[in-house]
Order: sequence, then structure tokens, then C-alpha cells
Amino acid sequence: MRIFTINSLSHAEKPNSVLGAIFASNQLEIIDYFRDAMKNSRLFATLLCAFALAGCARTEPVKNINQTLNTHYSDSQLQTAILDAGRARQWVMQPQQPGVINGRIIQRNHSADIRITYGANHYSINYVGSNNLMAAPGEIHRNYNRWVNNLDKDIQLRLASSKTP
Repeated sequence: MRIFTINSLSHAEKPNSVLGAIFASNQLEIIDYFRDAMKNSRLFATLLCAFALAGCARTEPVKNINQTLNTHYSDSQLQTAILDAGRARQWVMQPQQPGVINGRIIQRNHSADIRITYGANHYSINYVGSNNLMAAPGEIHRNYNRWVNNLDKDIQLRLASSKTP
């Protein structure tokens, strides 16, 4: 199919009638419309891919939690709350020494290790290591942060329920 404008045609190629001129003009408008649509669709596809990739980012900065507690808890209350919350969330919790608990979670073929330190009015959950969680310096798969946030919430709930009036 030849694409041309009426003005670029030689005298011999120009349409002989008004109807021929309108037909040729309409063809050109249609061709221009589709050409513009193709440009716009390429732009749309490019933007769609960019937004999809940005929304699918699977890594985030590693979240370490430092909680200051308004209430004074005994070491045994803190240890019990941490161990129970961890076990309820499928973490394997192992007390190492007074004030320190190591935790490990295994989900399918992913694992994460944490160290929880605690005292009378605070506790901290710190990242130790992981396997198959896309870890890079300061970055990790977003599931790790979700697991740690859920553990933190459960610890707080257990501590709140263990308060003695």
C-alpha cells in the first residue's frame, strides 16, 4: 500500500474527481490516526511495564525493631511473651542466655534468623541472616519484614495480656 499526500502526487497521479480526492484524503486521515495510535500504544505499554515493575519490587530495607515498653516486666514475663509469640508464628525460638533469644523461621525454601534481646522495659528484634530471601546489604525480601512485624505485634499483645493490675 502506498502512503502519499495529494500535494506530493504528480499531475498524472492526482485524482480525477472530487470524490477521488475525498477518498484519498480520508485514507490519509485514517493512516495518520493509526500511526498516532501505534505511537500512543507503545508509550502506554512502556509506562505499564514501568509501573508494574515498580509495584512488584520484592526487596525492602531490613527492618530491625526496637520497642520501649511503658510498663516494667520481669525477665520471665518478657521471655514467656517472646517465646509464645514466636512459636505461635512458627518461629523456632531458643533462649541463649538471660536476655537473649535466637529465632529462626522456615517458610518453604526460605529461612530467616533473628536475635531478640530484652530487658525490663524494652526489647529488640535484629536481623542475623537469611537463606533465599534476596538479601543484599541492607535489603531483604519484603516477606521478612512482614514476618518480623507480625512477631512484634504478637509480642506486644502477649505482654499487654500479661499485665497484672
